Amino acid sequence: DGIVEIIVHDNISQRPELGHKICRAFELKEVIIAPSSSSRDRTAWNIGERVALFLDRILKDESVLGVGRGRACYYTGRNIKNSRNVHVDVVQLLGTASSTATMEEGGSLISLFASKLNGTGYVLNAPLMVRSKRTKQDLLGSALLENTAKRYNSLDAAVFEISQPDLY
Repeated sequence: DGIVEIIVHDNISQRPELGHKICRAFELKEVIIAPSSSSRDRTAWNIGERVALFLDRILKDESVLGVGRGRACYYTGRNIKNSRNVHVDVVQLLGTASSTATMEEGGSLISLFASKLNGTGYVLNAPLMVRSKRTKQDLLGSALLENTAKRYNSLDAAVFEISQPDLY
């Protein structure tokens, strides 16, 4: 009947002792370890959930967050709670890799993060890759990308995935 609610307060990282070993070995400030699953989607959810908790802890009012693309980035956006009600602007880090619209990249993903973080989203209206330096220079110099490109020097944090893109 909705009378009883069970909440599990999970630590931000599984296996903190392993995280400490990795921090020492690579001279890192912090390591977050998320459990893997036989389901790629569930693994991405686990990663996104923990990254969202981390962002909730580190982002300050008026921060600028860069966001890449991918399923774990999407689940990070879905899991952001913004418990401190900060205002964070969000900047798209990578151009679009697909000709079809998905929640895992582009304006949709940036809009998700910006809405959760009470900020403005800045999209990168460009393809992920171009064939020539000239095209790259023309795109980066265009008025369409100028607002977004200016914000790259102001990034306080970035969320991105390292994986092989699905190119269509």
